[in-house]
Amino acid sequence: ICMDRFESVMHVVDCDNYQVELGLVQNADIIIISAKWQESTYRSGYKLAKILSQSGAAEVVLVGSIMFEDLSSLSFKTANVESGNIELENMTFRAIRFDRLKVSDKLQNLVKENDDITWIEKSEFFCDIAKTSCNLFIDGLPLIWDNAHLTERAYDNYATFILGKLKTLTVPKMQNSVSK
Repeated sequence: ICMDRFESVMHVVDCDNYQVELGLVQNADIIIISAKWQESTYRSGYKLAKILSQSGAAEVVLVGSIMFEDLSSLSFKTANVESGNIELENMTFRAIRFDRLKVSDKLQNLVKENDDITWIEKSEFFCDIAKTSCNLFIDGLPLIWDNAHLTERAYDNYATFILGKLKTLTVPKMQNSVSK
């Protein structure tokens, strides 16, 4: 179980069998915690974020997760649809694993109760939920290689997305770190 208090920043925190050496993060300005959140992991992720934010070591950001049907299965459905087409983007939206998105939403609801932790919604990288559309391709090439893991070609775009989100935050320490 995650400890609520610790004696020094060099203390090892055992968070539901995940150990974090707090000394490794003592000089960080921003700590980003991201995972493919599952029913069995999202509470531990939140506990870890709380411990790190209470340590005062850095600003803590939790990133949501999103999963889709396996890309190979999705490719059969989308094979005859042109890239960039609204139909393709709507088909991709319907391929979201909403059961897994609900777990990410549970984590987001916990974060909303804690002003010391910031939330970034990963689904916004791929999707416009209001328009029921998602784009999993750049120039016809996939951004994920299975159902959630980014391909190498997605890295730069994803980094730009995350940095853009961090720059919009109102926490001064984060803004200074991101602009470095």
